[in-house]
Parts: sequence; structure tokens; C-alpha cells
Amino acid sequence: MLSELMVTNVGGVREASLHFRGRFIAITGESGAGKSSLVRALELVSGKRAQSSIIRAGVEEAEVRAALEMDAPVSSLPEEFQPQEGFILVKRVVSSTGRAKSYLQEKPVPLNTLAGALSKVVAIQSQFAQLELLEPEQQVELLDNSGGEVLREIRSNLSQAVSSALENERKLLEVSRKRREIESRYQDGESFLEKYRRMEIRPGCESDWETDLNRVSDLLKRQARLRLLHDRLTGGSSGEGLSAAIEQFGQDIRQSMDGAPELEMNIERLLTASQEIEKALKAVVSIEREQSLQDEFDNIEKKIGTLRKLMRYAKVDNAEDLVDFADRLKFDLQWLRESREKLAMIQERSACLKKEVSNLALSLREARKNAARRLEKSVNASLSSLAMEGLRFGISLQPLEKVRQSGADDISFLLSDGKHLQGPVSRIASGGELSRILLALQIAASDDMLPRTLVFDEVEAGLGGRSAFLAGQALRDLSRRCQVILITHEASIASLADQHFRVEREGDISRVLEVDGEQRVRELARMLAGDPDDPEATGLARSLLEGKRRETD
Repeated sequence: MLSELMVTNVGGVREASLHFRGRFIAITGESGAGKSSLVRALELVSGKRAQSSIIRAGVEEAEVRAALEMDAPVSSLPEEFQPQEGFILVKRVVSSTGRAKSYLQEKPVPLNTLAGALSKVVAIQSQFAQLELLEPEQQVELLDNSGGEVLREIRSNLSQAVSSALENERKLLEVSRKRREIESRYQDGESFLEKYRRMEIRPGCESDWETDLNRVSDLLKRQARLRLLHDRLTGGSSGEGLSAAIEQFGQDIRQSMDGAPELEMNIERLLTASQEIEKALKAVVSIEREQSLQDEFDNIEKKIGTLRKLMRYAKVDNAEDLVDFADRLKFDLQWLRESREKLAMIQERSACLKKEVSNLALSLREARKNAARRLEKSVNASLSSLAMEGLRFGISLQPLEKVRQSGADDISFLLSDGKHLQGPVSRIASGGELSRILLALQIAASDDMLPRTLVFDEVEAGLGGRSAFLAGQALRDLSRRCQVILITHEASIASLADQHFRVEREGDISRVLEVDGEQRVRELARMLAGDPDDPEATGLARSLLEGKRRETD
């Protein structure tokens, strides 16, 4: 619990040092005296983010120090920040430039470390805290916190199961989406790969194949020219070519020269030359070679045509990019084949997780029903002692179709008078009644859910007379379970405190003084009548303190 609080330049407080001895501590003072400055200081101790507006006017820096008595280690803290000699020292420094520093055990720490360590140590309940009762999420938290370790464990397990189910669903959607994308992007992908493998495509092959095609095309053109010459020589299918003409020419010479022996040799030479030319042309111009060249040309042309079809399919402009595309396609199709088993496993896990989530949600609902019955009983018992005998507190649980991490229940806090008045607390309860309900809920909370120090900032606002006194009695009872620090304007409540501080203002400076004996009587009289010397108020103040002493004895 809080043992010491030292405040420097916060709000109107230039310097104050409070040493807390009791478990129920009252802080009082006239409106505007500076009580809110102490609340701001306590908020800094609890880990709230600092604002430069809290710094006292005319100075550059504000500082708050606190000593917290701790009888056990804090699980969220590293060893170097653990309690030493039963205490944790907290320091917050706020600069007018907006920069702030946080310290634990005189060592600098990030604010989130400090806030996380002190979240269960110091808690602030402002005069508007009862408005939290109007928030559905807060009602869920209040109910679940009252349900004990079993309920909290079920909710934790449900939260983890829902997270796992959502993550598994995300994986399922991701795998399904990727499968659809691949199937849509690579229609006939297997056929493409089969053609691609047969083609032996490599970077630059298109240029090489076009060079080969031009070479074979040139050879075919040369063969065509040679065949034309051959046909001119032999006459082709008609047989009336140059060779036949030469042979006829030789015959004609023989006849005209009447077989002159001196010309016979030259005629033979002419005929032999014609035959040799024909043989030479036949050697060059062969049908088999032409067919081979044509087949080669057709094959190359087909390869180039297929290559271009493949490039159009892949939407690329060259063979190098086509190779890259084919590699990606092979990888993606391999993933597509392997993902079938993965998809089946995810779907199976999805079914298991849905069943687990459903079972845990039902278990949580049953645990909440039991907790609601216990909480209703406890709160209604407290409300009876807080002058709200005519109203009954109830908790409604309605199932939701969708399971969330917090469960599948719509939880509402209700009030009724047992006759005509019944509905949500947001529509039924006044501000004072909300304050008493909140106090009753805190009284109903288990010890492990209460902070070590609970600060109430005028939480009794809206109460008065007997209801205020009964609220004070409840706060005093609560202080037996945790330290209660109360900023209050109610004398009947302040009189019940173990220790009493008064905040007073002189000029622009607020002072904090511990009051006891006659000083405390005068402060209570001021709170009762506005005049610390009023005889009737003084007598009532003494009576309040005497009543407290008699109860203590």
C-alpha cells in the first residue's frame, strides 16, 4: 500500500509530504483548495500518462515521489526493480516542454513498464467512475472479475481459442485465395509446362532459332535455283531440256557432216560434257536433301511459332523472361499440389477450433450465470446497508449469435423495485445510486481483484445524509481489505477515517496538513456548517468522532 507521497510543483501544490499510516485516509478541503492536485499526483503514481498542464504556474518541472509498501515480488518486473526492504520507490518527473521521465527504484524505466507494474497496486476512482457502469464492456469485466479464478481461466482459454480460430481462418482464407489466384492465373499451366520442357528453351534461343531459320531458308532458295538450272538442262518432266538439245545437235552434226571422222571426237566431247554437267547438277540437286532442308525449316519455324505462343501465354517479350515465368509456374504449381493436403489440415483444424470455441463459450456462460447469482446476492446485501432497500440489482445474460474473445453473452446490469420499475441501470439509477452500486460492486470483488491502494475522488458525489454515512461505513469496511484514500466533502465519511489530511490555500499556494485532535474537529465542523467555530457544528463533529472511537473500541 501507499506509505509516502511527496509532491513538488503539481497544480497549486508547491511542496507537500504525506506520510500514510492508516488504511482509511480522508483528504478534505474547501473547493478550489488544491485537492485535485493531489489526485493528479496520485494518477502519476498509478502510471497515468503525464500532461504538462499539471505543472504549477511559473516553474519548469513537476515531480512526484511515492513509497509503496510491498510484501511480495511483482511478477511483471525485472529483478532490479523488485521491492527492496519491502518497498518500491516510484518517481515521475514532468517538464514544461512536454517531456516526462519515469523511475522505479531510482532507475529510469519506460512508462508502460511502470504502468504495468502498478496497475494492480494503485487505482483511481474519480467522481465520474460510476459512469463506467453504463458501458457494456465494463459490466462484462465487473461480472467476470467477480467470478473467481475458474471463470477467468475459462475466459482466458476462450480468448486464446478465438484468437487461434481467427488466425486459422485467416490462414484458410489466405491459402484458398492463393489457390484461386494460381488456378486463375495458370489455366492450362500443366500443358504449357509440357510444351516448354520439350522445347529446351534457354535465354537467347529465339534469336538463334531465327538465325537457323534464315540459314536453312537461304539453302532452300539456292536449291530452288539449282533445280531450275537442272530442269533447264534436263527438261524436267518433259525431257526437252538443254541436254536433249545438245544430244540432238550432235546427231544433226553427224548427219550433216556425213560422219566426218575428224569431227567425231569433238562431238563426243560435247555430248560427254553435257552428261557430266547433268551428273554434277544431279549430285547437287537431290530430292532427299531438299526434303531434309524443308523438314529442318518446318521444324525450326514450328519451334519459333510455339515459342511465340508460349510467350503470349506468359505475357512476356523474350525467352529470358519466359524462362523466369516457367520457373515461377513450376514453383506455384508445385505449391498448388502440396497445398491440397495443407488446406485439408487447416479445414480440419478449423472444425476442431470451432467446436472448442463453442464448448468454451457455453462453459463461460454457465460460469457467468453462477457468478451473476453470487454477485447479485452480494451487491443487494450491500445496497440494503447503503439506504437502497427498495431497489434490487440484477444481471441479465442474453446469448449472442457470434462468439467473441469475451464470450457469446450480452450482459446488462439491471435495477428494479420489484413492482413497476425495471430496466438497465443507465435508465433507472440516479448519479448517487450509481455511486452506491459501484461501491457495492467493489465490496463484492474478490481480494485478488482489488488493488492494494484504491483512491476515491469524491465518489460519494450525489449522496447525502444517511446514505452518505452508510457509504462511509462501506468504505471503511472496504479499507480492511485494501488501503482506501478518499477525497471527500462529506464530514460523516471523513470522520470514519483512520487518518485525516486537510488541503488549504494561501494565495496561489496549496498546503497539505495532517489534522488530528481539535484541528480535525474544526475541519469537520467547517465541512458541516462552513464555519470551523460554529458551536453546533463543532458539537456534531465531536459526536461523529466519538461514535467512530466507540465503534473502534
